[in-house]
Amino acid sequence: MTHRMEYRVKQLEERYSTPLPTLTQSVDDLNDKVSGHIKAMGLEWPL
Repeated sequence: MTHRMEYRVKQLEERYSTPLPTLTQSVDDLNDKVSGHIKAMGLEWPL
């Protein structure tokens, strides 16, 4: 039982280890990249 709990705690730690501002910046960067590709195809972003 202790090993299962330890495993679950480690899973949760890995899942939530990245701070929200880092995730937000990553999403913004990817959004800019996608927007650039869509504009290069002659479309407008957001659709």
